Amino acid sequence: MRKIVFLVLMIAFSFGISACTYQTDPLDNPQPEFFTLFYTGDGYTIYKRIDIDEEKMYALIGFLVESEKGTTCTMGLYHLENYIVFYNDEYYDLQAGAQMKLYQGNDLVNMGIDISCRDN
Repeated sequence: MRKIVFLVLMIAFSFGISACTYQTDPLDNPQPEFFTLFYTGDGYTIYKRIDIDEEKMYALIGFLVESEKGTTCTMGLYHLENYIVFYNDEYYDLQAGAQMKLYQGNDLVNMGIDISCRDN
């Protein structure tokens, strides 16, 4: 039983470290032809995938998104796969856009992107 608990803790720790070291590198192969304009912001544009497979299952991993004080927001793999951000002539995923301070989690909710936010 101790080994199982230790293994679960190590996996959780690994995900936590990978989220902390996430870099804002542009996407290698964004395929913008599969996306349509979703939102135009101040110096950036968000695109949404045209054909989203509603039957596809995504792992329930929450990636933190900077939010207003007192609020915690997370997005999942669904958001990273189905939205892209165009900024400075490069394409990024949604989390990278938040890390570059283009928007916060609350802003994404106001745009109509269904991420999870809760008051602390």
